[in-house]
Amino acid sequence: MDLKELQSLKVLIVDDFAEVRRSTKSMLYSLGFKTAMDAYDANSATKMLQENSFDLILCDYNLGDSRNGLRLLEEWRHDKLITPKTIFVLITGDTSKPIVVSAMEHQPDDYLSKPFTADILNVRISRWFERRRIMHKISVLRDRKDWVRLGKASVQVIKRYPRYRAQAQKFYAESLIQRKRYGDAESFLQGLLDRRYQSWAHMELCKILIAKGELETAEDNLRDLILNDLNQIEAYDYLAYVLGKRGNKKEQQQVLVQAIRLSPQNFSRLNRLTSVALENGDYHRASLSLKDLVTMSTNTMHESVELYQRYVHNLSIEQEIPNSRSRAREIGKEIIRITKRMRSKYGQEVNARVFLDAISVKTSSDPSSHTFGDKLDRLLAMTLDNVDHINSISALTLVGTFYAAGRYNDGDELVRRFSQRFKRKPAIIKELKLLQAEPVSLAIRQQAHELNVRGIKLYEKDSYGEAIQLFKQAMELSPRHSGIILNLVQSQVRMMKAAKPNPVIVKECRGYLERLDYLPREHGQYTRYKKLKEQFSKL
Repeated sequence: MDLKELQSLKVLIVDDFAEVRRSTKSMLYSLGFKTAMDAYDANSATKMLQENSFDLILCDYNLGDSRNGLRLLEEWRHDKLITPKTIFVLITGDTSKPIVVSAMEHQPDDYLSKPFTADILNVRISRWFERRRIMHKISVLRDRKDWVRLGKASVQVIKRYPRYRAQAQKFYAESLIQRKRYGDAESFLQGLLDRRYQSWAHMELCKILIAKGELETAEDNLRDLILNDLNQIEAYDYLAYVLGKRGNKKEQQQVLVQAIRLSPQNFSRLNRLTSVALENGDYHRASLSLKDLVTMSTNTMHESVELYQRYVHNLSIEQEIPNSRSRAREIGKEIIRITKRMRSKYGQEVNARVFLDAISVKTSSDPSSHTFGDKLDRLLAMTLDNVDHINSISALTLVGTFYAAGRYNDGDELVRRFSQRFKRKPAIIKELKLLQAEPVSLAIRQQAHELNVRGIKLYEKDSYGEAIQLFKQAMELSPRHSGIILNLVQSQVRMMKAAKPNPVIVKECRGYLERLDYLPREHGQYTRYKKLKEQFSKL
């Protein structure tokens, strides 16, 4: 690069050590740069980017606070503070595998290891700006998702610039796949692989197989790809996706865990692992992932009330599971720690207030006291005043709190209000209805389910008396479960067919059926409930 061009460029140095900023700036001035600004932390760097545009950003990985260089790159891209024209270089003295692999995933323009000399910096700067000059058009077209023109521009680079051929080939393959020209893409990629194995080309072929619905072949190829290149993180994500689609949820979870060990800085992957772990009923694994998410999110765009709520909510469920008793005390301490932190950060937000108050009520040491009822009254009033601002996690926690306190009418009213609030979100309404039908902990729910299943088997053998005893035990654990109640009532009907109806049992069954007055018409048990209710109204 000539001196005139260097003098026109603007550089931002981001490092928490003043001496590093000073020495790097001195190197840049010695190379001919005229404008080099520096920032000591994430906030000051972001402010500078909001007020200036830079051609080159040299950003240290470890900035001393919770936001590292990768988090900054992610946020700046999200907020469009940097464009394809800006060269972002991550600088670090930590060359451990997790850091390097995480850096590769976030795709900075380059990665520079400390320490470095002015000569090394000069060579790299020349290379960075040469690449920007040649690849800038491709970056802009890809950013715009202009796949036709991206393909043409990539072909031009492939023909003219051997040094950047491999990068241009990736973009050309992507342009074909995005246009669903799978046959052309396969021919192009297979041609590259026939000449020399390249894991990225194999990866693109796997994507085509998935797009075409050939999941079994895709799975085999992805396993081979990972064996050939353990650091091809994208392959783990796609393998997990395929395993999930093919119903292998347990291995899907294992593959995501492997990927996170290799690259621990990916938020979306940790979120996926949390979701899969919950689908598998692995609340401990979900808690570990959520803890990592909360820790990594501190002072970043990912930090939110909802994330803290998800973590506390999951810890509460894990604490109730019998095989978690050895961890119960540890979980209790963690809930106290994270709720204190949540109150400190978000104490004025309505979702934090109702959620934390609900947690406090649920864990009250004396639910029979007068103040306990007053707390519930205040919580209900605050909730009803803010229904339109309550998020889904707060809603479920609040409903569960009132049911756990035996205030079924209040719980039902909240279900009605929240069902209206989330009417366009059927998954949330389904959870609310499930909670309404069975407002008990997961552990108790499982016990009730096992008793109910045993009762059904006895009923099918015409052992109605024994079945009734099991259904009653199940109902003591889960007093509102429609299936259990109806199974019990139906068993009593069968028993009474052989003898004159017992007025005490009839009255008892009517009381059980009244527990199901909340059932909506669209509920799967509604028809059965109405039929049995009509039968008992005639007795």
